[in-house]
Amino acid sequence: IKSKLRPTLGSATEEYIEDKITRDPDNADSKTRAKLNRVRRVTEDFASFIGSGSVSKGMDVYLDQIEKRQARNWMNNLIDNKTKAPSSVGREMSILSAIYLLAVSEHSRENPELRGDYNPFGKLRSKAEEKHNEQLRLGERQDLSSRAWTPEELNAFVDRFNQMNNQAKLVAMICIHTGARIKDAAGLRVDELVLNTDDDSYLKYRDNLNRKISKDGIERTVPLFGDLLAELKSYVSNLGQGEDNLFPSYCDDRNRGSDSLSQLLNIRHLDTITKDPRFKMHGLRDTLSSKFLATNVPNSISGYLVGWRDKTTVGMQ
Repeated sequence: IKSKLRPTLGSATEEYIEDKITRDPDNADSKTRAKLNRVRRVTEDFASFIGSGSVSKGMDVYLDQIEKRQARNWMNNLIDNKTKAPSSVGREMSILSAIYLLAVSEHSRENPELRGDYNPFGKLRSKAEEKHNEQLRLGERQDLSSRAWTPEELNAFVDRFNQMNNQAKLVAMICIHTGARIKDAAGLRVDELVLNTDDDSYLKYRDNLNRKISKDGIERTVPLFGDLLAELKSYVSNLGQGEDNLFPSYCDDRNRGSDSLSQLLNIRHLDTITKDPRFKMHGLRDTLSSKFLATNVPNSISGYLVGWRDKTTVGMQ
């Protein structure tokens, strides 16, 4: 009863899970369970820190009693021990911040001490990212972010198409052609493609039954032409009758379909080209952006086609 009147870290966490993740954890799909487990892990780690090693004691702390000093010390402790990259710690601070702000929206009227302007986790993600960038500058941490591919790497990858199953090959071709994330390409549905001539064929990236477009991406329409258009026409004509998903083996993002494809491409193909940890499928987005830049395509158009979210591209949807 007390936690409903005055939320604790534990009750606020459960409220966040029910409101933002799932009301039925026992029957959640694998992706939802992964989100749920991450939220629980983060809050339990922090609870153990403020509870002097006791998760239950930490979870019973009233939310309005959590101090900025405690949140900052927990963040610095994780970073200083180098158990996690500062960027990862920053993302965990965002989870705790979201839990706090939801509790403010739900309970601040009866609990004036619970204030949005006193978010103990607020702005700590940016502080963690500053530490991450500083570690990179000093050479204390390796940069593992994706990078643009070289022409030689791209050609070597294309040469491996004949060693891929048909669905994996076409997803890879779409990622090269459109700069899409694997999840967005693998989740396409048949009715999101219009396959006519080089002049009037296109695909639409939009939220659908398989997945949502990534939060830093946009819904967009991208033209299709050339070899990719020919491959897609042939492939779609041979899809099973009544099949709505373009890539049924990898389309279900909720059950990690695109993750399994990403692992397949990384282990069987990318790792044979180079062991550089920054050589990733996600780098095809940077590769296409670099091509657009080299040919003087306006940033607004290239950003829209690749799917970068900003004020300009959102207005072009």
